[in-house]
Amino acid sequence: MTGTAHQTILSSVLAVGMSALCWFFPETLVLQHLLMLSYIGVMMWKYEFAPTHPVVWLLPFIYIYHGSTSLYHILELETATYPSETTLCVWIAVLTIGTYFSVFSKGLKDRCQTYSFTAYTIPNRLVSVVYVLTLALLFLDMFQFLSSGAMSKIDAYIFGMEAIDLNFSHSLFIVSYTILLAYRLFIGKRIPYLLIGCTLCGTFMALLVLGERDLFLRPLAITLLLLSIRSRNLKWGVLAIGCASVFLVPVLGAVKSYFTLGYRPADGSSIFLSPFYGEFLRVGKNLEVIMDNVLSWDYYYGETLVWDLMRGFIPGFLYVPQNPTSWFNDTFFSTLRSRGGANGFSLMAEGYINGGHMGVMVWYLLLSIFAHVFHVVSRKSALCLAAYIYMIPFMIHVQRADFSNLISPFWKQMLLPVLLFVCLSKAHSLLVGPRRKGRTFTSKQQYSQNMSQLTP
Repeated sequence: MTGTAHQTILSSVLAVGMSALCWFFPETLVLQHLLMLSYIGVMMWKYEFAPTHPVVWLLPFIYIYHGSTSLYHILELETATYPSETTLCVWIAVLTIGTYFSVFSKGLKDRCQTYSFTAYTIPNRLVSVVYVLTLALLFLDMFQFLSSGAMSKIDAYIFGMEAIDLNFSHSLFIVSYTILLAYRLFIGKRIPYLLIGCTLCGTFMALLVLGERDLFLRPLAITLLLLSIRSRNLKWGVLAIGCASVFLVPVLGAVKSYFTLGYRPADGSSIFLSPFYGEFLRVGKNLEVIMDNVLSWDYYYGETLVWDLMRGFIPGFLYVPQNPTSWFNDTFFSTLRSRGGANGFSLMAEGYINGGHMGVMVWYLLLSIFAHVFHVVSRKSALCLAAYIYMIPFMIHVQRADFSNLISPFWKQMLLPVLLFVCLSKAHSLLVGPRRKGRTFTSKQQYSQNMSQLTP
């Protein structure tokens, strides 16, 4: 019997046992969480702990985001209102993803044949120019923020800093960095230490000035994931750094906006438990808010997907449609909303308001399909791989929001810039291609082959 067969049998036994406990013995929370964590570990083992496989990065974050309330309830650090119901919803999501990939990703190894990546889909020089320009914009944003006297992001709007679209320029910067890094690693066949150093140092500075934690964490995650593909020997180091980064989230929260607000440590919880506080714990509590007010709303039966599509595709300067997150805040936190504040939401809660347990299953089935298709397409070229890696942080972050927060970056932050790059490269080829015909090579290997043919 092969190792994969052993893993399949073990995961199936754990799935049946966990499902029986959730339905017939809901009071056995400790055993349920132990079995769920065991199932997640077996599924990650089944896919060789490959950091870029959706099962390996998706299942742990679903548990961290949505299982925190029940975990703290078990440890008697917090009191959860519906720990058994929350645990059941988390298990439905985990089992849906695990079953989907066991069926449709069977035998699909997470090993990109990167030696076949030889062509620059988008000219390297064009992406480099965009990277340098957007990096300069990032430093310009920081200078403008500091010179304005603003103390936080909310103050930035009060002081009228809308002159530069911060989100778009920052997203374009990370897109161009991701493409450049993929090109250097898989076509140039070398590790670009200067590119990585400049990016991580610049985004960490942005964290200290602008308070944008994602600006640092996304390039860090992208760098680690691409390096893990380049060398399988780096896999365990990447996983270790990834785990350490989860525990660094509270530290980064304490130092964000350090130049204006100083060091602001969070609560005094243990370093091993602190990651589950903050946004992780709030996501689970948002789900409990929905459960606690079940009589104040009716099932939407998929209507919120229409909201997500409208919010994701319609430009904000034309119209800002309602999405599930805004509905959640308007319905349950109207006072906070009227003061300009807002809470996040929960992808699991969005599924729940559309159909209860069945809605949770359908929503995570949709997420599985999205991640699986992207994962398969990523093997076609260095550009496709870069696009997949760029979207992984959003597929994780969507756990604390709704589907519009996945559709919008896919369309506005990734697809549109890539299409713009392709159009510019086509225009460049039409303008200067004839003059440079016979002098452009797609890789060093092809260059060497052509030169050897010319040598008598």
